[in-house]
Formats: sequence, C-alpha cells, structure tokens
Amino acid sequence: MRTLKTLLCALTAFASCDVLAAEPSDQALIDEAYGALGSQENLKHLDYMARCVVKKYPLAADAFVKNTTDAMAMLKDQVRLLDDKCMKQYWFRGSNTNFEPGMYRAILAEALVGLALADKSLAVQLGDVPVADTPRLPRVPVSDVHPYYRPAFVVDQHEAQLSQFADCAVRSRPDAVVALAATKRGSAEEAGALADLEGVPADCAAKRPSVSFPAFARRGELMLQLYLLSRLSGAPVPEPLVKGRR
Repeated sequence: MRTLKTLLCALTAFASCDVLAAEPSDQALIDEAYGALGSQENLKHLDYMARCVVKKYPLAADAFVKNTTDAMAMLKDQVRLLDDKCMKQYWFRGSNTNFEPGMYRAILAEALVGLALADKSLAVQLGDVPVADTPRLPRVPVSDVHPYYRPAFVVDQHEAQLSQFADCAVRSRPDAVVALAATKRGSAEEAGALADLEGVPADCAAKRPSVSFPAFARRGELMLQLYLLSRLSGAPVPEPLVKGRR
C-alpha cells in the first residue's frame, strides 16, 4: 500500500527526487507514506467506489485482489475497476482526493468480504489452507540500499511484516476479523476490535511489525487476508448484485 509518491521516487530516482538530507526513522517513513491516504474524505470516497464496483463486477474485483498488487492490472481494466458511474457521485467533488492502487486493493477486498457476508458465502474454515510463502525483500542492511530507494525499501519491509501478522491473525481468530468487518471505520468499536486482535497467539505476536501502522492500514490488511484465505478455502466469488453486469 505504498504511496504513489514513494513509487515515483524510486522509479525516477536520478531525475526528480532529492537525496535524503538525513536518515529518517522507520516510523517517520511509515507516517509519511500513509499520512495523506487516511483522510476521512479519501477513505469515504474509496469505500463508496469499492462497494459500488464489487456489486457490479465481483469477478474483476476478485481477480485484481487475488492475483496482483501491480497497478498496471488496474490500468488495463479501468472500465470495471474504476467505473465512472461508481466514481462520479463522490470522486470528482474535489481535486485533493488521494488514490493509491495498493490501498484500493485492500478496500476492494473489504467490499468483497461485505458482499460475501451478505450472501453468506464467506468461508472461515482455514485449517487446511497452506501458509503462503510471503515474498521477502533481500536481507541487506538498509544502509546498503541507494538513498533514493531507501524509503520504499524500508516501508516494504514493514508492510511485509504487517501482511504476515494479518495472515496469522486471520488463521488464529477468523471470527474476530469478521467482527471487525462489521464495525464502522474510525469508530470506537473498530478500535476495540483491532485491540482485541492484538491479543492473538504468541506466534503471531512475533510477526507483528516493529512500527505503528494507522488503523485503516491494519484493518485493510486484515480484510485483505481474510478474503484471500476465504477464497483459498473454497468460498465462491460473491454474485453481482446488479444483474447482467460482470
């Protein structure tokens, strides 16, 4: 769920990004990467669009959530994943709305979880689902990474930890993650559900990131892993609620 700013900084290293004047802390890099993404307005827009899209095109949403974190997949399928009719009610109200494909992937997953809960197709029997071999970044000292790439490298390391922790938490307490899905974003109930999930077994706690992620990022990763594991355990793709549209 890395910001587009960080991605562009890595891709256009020598052309457009300044050399880091000083080494920021890992927490500072996480705070910068996630800061603007978590605005109430941005999350409201993304939630609305994701719910609209999955009701019309669950197969396209499922394929994107399941198979890739590559923004190019979304660009090739804009008609369905960035449906104009789903976007226009909120999206174009202002010009300051932030959009990041990795974050949208997690919010699409949450919308798919909601659709699956509505049609009672969500599976939470995960005992037979093998643990995924989560890709890991090379274990090299951060100091050996070129300064232009360092922020993205550090953020990716911690996002990989968050993903592993969420996978473990869903396997240990799927019902608690389903309960989280029923809470309103930013509510006291959400905070309580997230705090409850911090008490998962010790083997999960060992995978917990050493930095603090905002609530929307932790929730998003838990919803993403819940949906992925549900599909791996045999749950079908939810049916579209708009007939004749896929």
